[in-house]
Amino acid sequence: LRESKIRNRQQQDTNSKRYSKSSYIERNLMKSKKQYSTASLDMVSAYMDNPNTVDKISEENLPDTLKGKSKVEIEKVLESKKVERVALQKEIRDLEVKRDTYIAEKTTSTDKDLGSAIITSIRKQATENGFIFKK
Repeated sequence: LRESKIRNRQQQDTNSKRYSKSSYIERNLMKSKKQYSTASLDMVSAYMDNPNTVDKISEENLPDTLKGKSKVEIEKVLESKKVERVALQKEIRDLEVKRDTYIAEKTTSTDKDLGSAIITSIRKQATENGFIFKK
């Protein structure tokens, strides 16, 4: 079941990357948020959600890198990975702010997005059919 979930997550990552860069970026930005949890898939997330997870996991379910280690050693490794992950998540959020600022600076109100394209199309069709819009 765990492997199936991991494969599914990897497939969704691949799909979003094939679909568009922005889709791939948005998917990865979402993963950097605190609300995104993969506690059922990886030890670091499980530890971040509940440090007592170490007491509940059996030796056979540990990744190879943690097998044979004491609970204290496992907690040290997980704490280190937690600190690393938190730092990476912060860096991603900081980059997201910079990206959003850049996009906002480069985008003008006359730039076309889907919403404005739909409105323009509807207005054009309505005008062709005799509707008049107040300005």
